[in-house]
Amino acid sequence: MKIPTIKTLTLPAFIAMLFISIGLASCREESVKASNAEATEQAEALQENEDTVADSTIREEFTPEQIDSIRFIYQHHFGINFNFEVTDDSLTLLPDKDNPIQDTCRVYKDNIIAVASIRVEPSDSIDSIWVKVARDQFTMGWIRESELLDGVVPNDTISKAIKKVSGYRGIGISVILGLGMAGFLLRRARHGSLRIARFEDMDSIFPPLFMVLTATLGTVYASIRNFAPDLWQEYYFHPTLNPLTATAPLAVLIVNAWLVLMSLLAMLDEIYHNLTFGNAVCYILETVGLAMVVYIFFYLTSFIYIGYILLPIFILANYVVYKRFMQRRYVCGNCGKLMRRKGVCPNCGTLNE
Repeated sequence: MKIPTIKTLTLPAFIAMLFISIGLASCREESVKASNAEATEQAEALQENEDTVADSTIREEFTPEQIDSIRFIYQHHFGINFNFEVTDDSLTLLPDKDNPIQDTCRVYKDNIIAVASIRVEPSDSIDSIWVKVARDQFTMGWIRESELLDGVVPNDTISKAIKKVSGYRGIGISVILGLGMAGFLLRRARHGSLRIARFEDMDSIFPPLFMVLTATLGTVYASIRNFAPDLWQEYYFHPTLNPLTATAPLAVLIVNAWLVLMSLLAMLDEIYHNLTFGNAVCYILETVGLAMVVYIFFYLTSFIYIGYILLPIFILANYVVYKRFMQRRYVCGNCGKLMRRKGVCPNCGTLNE
């Protein structure tokens, strides 16, 4: 007989969890981020009026120094009082030219430094932008912007995570793909199956949904890096987990990332309630490894625009896979196990008409 399938975690509950998570993330915003956001808004407003910056009304609202500072924030994404954490073993800071008493000093890994001043050196052929940073009142000095940014990270948890993931991207991808291959080989040893991620193992919408969202995440991220790289740079310096405070492209990316995380958790919950431990380990390793392949594929193909054509096809294919191989509409009249179609029950062998 045909029955409605009872899910461990329903889609309404999944959506509710998403909004609760976003709400909690919005509480994390700090006052420093608010001031940075305000400065960025001023910079954007100034950029829109760049052609009329010489107008008397603009001159009355901002001093020349403020105009230069706001324009610098818009172009370089940081300004005075912005905090960094040193990631290199050490950074050498040069003294002020007009201060013969001050000597060269160093800041070391994990030190927190703040931007104290910024100047332009047109005669410097390497980098004309010099930044004065300070760890405390006794440890401060000047360093080229390029050298500074290579050896520091914005003092924010998300920014630090982005830099670490970028630095170890190749290793991380290799590990995940290796785990996926290990899951495949483990299933091969246990069951002799050559199929990757046996879709008929359980009736759940979340594994194909996880795949679709991962593909979409790769496409959206590639689109931002391809069409608006400066927007991603801005996010690196001023990150947030709340899509309501981000610009539209970044808001889409953040919501997509939340959906990937929530669908992964929902899939793990379904696996916990439907599979044995051995099968669950194989299923998780294969699915996560396959998701990494999907992410890399759509990330790379989106740069050459093929990904935009393949994404709708991939979404449709996952829907067909779910409806054909995963969704179980019937229940065995003898043992009560779910079945994809009428006929002989794969569990007890009873014929169901």
